[in-house]
Amino acid sequence: MSHQVLLDLQAAHAFDAAPLRHDLGVYHVPFGELTGVDSPEDRLRGVADRGERTVVVGLPGSGKSSLIQHVLGPAADGVAPILVPVSGEPSDLAGNVQGVAGLIIQTIVDHDNFPERDRTTALESAASTRLVPPSARTSRLSLGGAWMGAELKAAVNKQVPPTLELPRTAQASLEVVDQLLTIIKADELMPVLVFDDTDRWFRGDDQHERTAQAFFTRVLPELRERPAGLVVSMQSSYLDDDTLSGDLRATIETRIDIPALTSTEALARVLRSRIVAHAGDMALSQVIDQVAVERLFDLYQTDFTGALRDVLRTTHVALTEACNSRFPTVTVELIDQAVSW
Repeated sequence: MSHQVLLDLQAAHAFDAAPLRHDLGVYHVPFGELTGVDSPEDRLRGVADRGERTVVVGLPGSGKSSLIQHVLGPAADGVAPILVPVSGEPSDLAGNVQGVAGLIIQTIVDHDNFPERDRTTALESAASTRLVPPSARTSRLSLGGAWMGAELKAAVNKQVPPTLELPRTAQASLEVVDQLLTIIKADELMPVLVFDDTDRWFRGDDQHERTAQAFFTRVLPELRERPAGLVVSMQSSYLDDDTLSGDLRATIETRIDIPALTSTEALARVLRSRIVAHAGDMALSQVIDQVAVERLFDLYQTDFTGALRDVLRTTHVALTEACNSRFPTVTVELIDQAVSW
């Protein structure tokens, strides 16, 4: 393989373990095709269409976000995915119903079709329900897809006029959420509240178990009452807590588990999807030796405990070394070197 192709893949961050969120759906290879089990993609699409309350369960880095982005990304039809990124928010927001309601309101009014002149004042109004001032925001809120047309935008804007100071009670804030969701449903769209990055929200918090419990047992029951579907991703380890899992079962209708890959061939398809996205149609062996792929699958099953994220991170490090050393392909030696890096 041309050394330039390896350099191009390195420059494109083809094996980036944490790509931009809008790229996740592009890279996604359906788990139904990889594992032969009932398709999680079809199940998630079905529950979204019906407006069910759903939890997507898997280990960190196992593919929860790529599944959600693949199904509820820009190509979603007939649904209005409201992607509420929470990882940049303070962890004490997790158990605050009023704060989360304000975050949902902000996500809706921050749609790209909102006039720029109205966005700032609308967000400042919505911020009255949050725990941190607008200047402390660390992530841009956005909606999946381009489902908000001009008429729907105008209807939503009437419910959150730029000069309105939003209610400061949890119940009043939830009522505003209900009004916005009802307007979206009236446009023959099924609104779906999506909390896709709860893993990162709780990670690094010394009280992460308590934080997660506050979100799953205090906030989710309130969100369950909203006129919308609900999709939440969570680590499987949280279900080890009997109290938490019991409360979750009382809130959630459907559980979708991320299946583990069971063959080297399945992992090879995941790796090749990254190559095809950046370098066109070519065999995986032209970039990564077969023995190296087998070693990566062994690591996936053992050291990486089912985390595709770690497979990609290791491949990226090995690719960088292949470029530096002018290797024609990524070899098993480079993979082992990358693991110890």
